[in-house]
Amino acid sequence: MATELFSVSELRANLLKLIKKLRKVPERYIITWNGKPSAVMLSYEEFKSISATLDVILDKELVKGIDDGLKDKKAGRIKSFEEIFEE
Repeated sequence: MATELFSVSELRANLLKLIKKLRKVPERYIITWNGKPSAVMLSYEEFKSISATLDVILDKELVKGIDDGLKDKKAGRIKSFEEIFEE
């Protein structure tokens, strides 16, 4: 995934073009103000994906469940779907 730098003035001049491009190609644009990174522009789909990932990471119970499941798998304490439902 490409990341490109744009100044605020470049963003203003190319906003519609960049939005159209984001709808087709997953990229991130870092917007600079006075030469310093100040904002990020990304597609709505990527934003939703990042938000969903953050929701999982911030859910301590869910993370613990995942961690416990991985430990059970490593210790051999798992059964297949077929074993559980005898299919």
